[in-house]
Amino acid sequence: MIVVGNARFEFLTPSLVRMEYSPSARFVDAPTAVVQKRDWPAVRVEATEKDGWLAAASGVVTLRYRLGSGPFTAANLEVRWSDPAGAAHAWHPGDRDPLNLGGLTYSLDNVSEANLPAGQSDLASPVNDAIPGIDLKLPEAKPGLLSRSGYAFIDDSPTPVWSAEKAWIEPRPQPTGQDWYLFTYNRDYRKVLGEYAQLCGPIPMIPRWVLGPWITDFNFEYFPESAESRRPDFQRYNQQYLEDEVSRLRQSQIPFDALILDFAWHNYGWEGGYDWSPLIPHPQELMNRLHGQGIKLSLNDHPGYVNTEQSILSFDDSHAPEVLKALGRPPPPSPKFDLDLSALWSFRTDHDAGGWKPIRIGPWRERGYGGYRGVGWYRASVQLPSKLPNALYLYLGEVGKTYRIFVNGREATHSEAHWPRRLTYTDVTPYVKAGQRNEIVVRVEPGERAGDGILRGPVALRDVEPPKRIYFDLSNPRQADVFMRELHGPLMRQGVDVWWVDGGNGAVDMPGLNKQLWANKVFYDYSQRESGRRG
Repeated sequence: MIVVGNARFEFLTPSLVRMEYSPSARFVDAPTAVVQKRDWPAVRVEATEKDGWLAAASGVVTLRYRLGSGPFTAANLEVRWSDPAGAAHAWHPGDRDPLNLGGLTYSLDNVSEANLPAGQSDLASPVNDAIPGIDLKLPEAKPGLLSRSGYAFIDDSPTPVWSAEKAWIEPRPQPTGQDWYLFTYNRDYRKVLGEYAQLCGPIPMIPRWVLGPWITDFNFEYFPESAESRRPDFQRYNQQYLEDEVSRLRQSQIPFDALILDFAWHNYGWEGGYDWSPLIPHPQELMNRLHGQGIKLSLNDHPGYVNTEQSILSFDDSHAPEVLKALGRPPPPSPKFDLDLSALWSFRTDHDAGGWKPIRIGPWRERGYGGYRGVGWYRASVQLPSKLPNALYLYLGEVGKTYRIFVNGREATHSEAHWPRRLTYTDVTPYVKAGQRNEIVVRVEPGERAGDGILRGPVALRDVEPPKRIYFDLSNPRQADVFMRELHGPLMRQGVDVWWVDGGNGAVDMPGLNKQLWANKVFYDYSQRESGRRG
């Protein structure tokens, strides 16, 4: 280990070097969320200082750093080595490697020919790839470990460190430093994979059956009491349908090892439910039947939504009281004033100024307006009592797609709801009149679908704001434990074999942490502890 001012260099092997720069000259010796191994055998290194440069040679690579020149740049740091044929190679900070064989693409969502570079779609990262609806622009994939150039670079600078005292990760004390690793291996790919496994710890092993064919179903939402959930064509997708389909596939000798139930296994849809939806009234029987046929069951789960305030657990879910208690949160206050407005609305199109007609809550295409795609107007006349509460809020369960609201002729400002959140509300306290009829008008501009509108409830006036969402930061040990123990543990004991973790970018708040990696690790570690088998 070589320390020169604010820089530290350590040859972990003759061909693997760690390079650190710290503005305070305090370096990190603890493991991080990525790098695990710190106790490496000593490597013989010859270090000299000459003409203002440090030179450190292991016999395989030679590192040069300009003394006292500050953070690492292409001008003050280089690493050189030779391949078996004697050809010289060099690396400098910021180098781009055109021969790298490619790293991890962050998501397959929305990947298409339009955002894959022409002629190299097998290796290149998608460009300008954003997941529709959540405004998440996916970062370019970082280079992988394997390269025809014979080197690989890892930047661990922002990664949180492991606290032995807390037995958990914590943010780096100095997030502005540099903590880099350079592997040089020519084309000995087995070697770099082995050194990476030593550096970052054992690679978790997946169960063998995971490598077999999977089939997914129930790719829709279930909202209790919604008009959609009462339609016969909707209700036919139920437990009996699933069991019949599984039997048909088995009888047809179509191989598959796992059944993934997508979002409709949840009650309460995107609002967050860990109760089974009524479409699966006897989940234990379903799991027993699947396991009896050698089929594993996986459930889709969204641990966190990025760019939205969507709740991860509905307040109506049966688990909510215990979860709130475990998180140290009080139950949400119940409204003392709760006036249902769902049956009071009339509707007209933008082209029919005088033709107000009664309408029930739901897409206007299902209420007699077919393929109308223009602006829709809703109006309700509400008689309010002579004594009103100090605050009054109008709840709209879901409006598609955007809207403006007017109360007694004055425009009010409503909350914004980013997908997949539905509920919006408006503080109407300054606009309503006690003891009188009050007119509420909602102007709806539809999205791409024909016939949006006020889609579902609650549609009500209440004297309390909607409660703050139930959310879990999986980089917080208490919240991660509650999330897995209270919501996932019971389902695993019931027979769920594996979780289909559908995105984790909104489930981790700690700076510098790879969000998807950490969300997956929380699921894997808990599953392994709970089952005693590979996660």
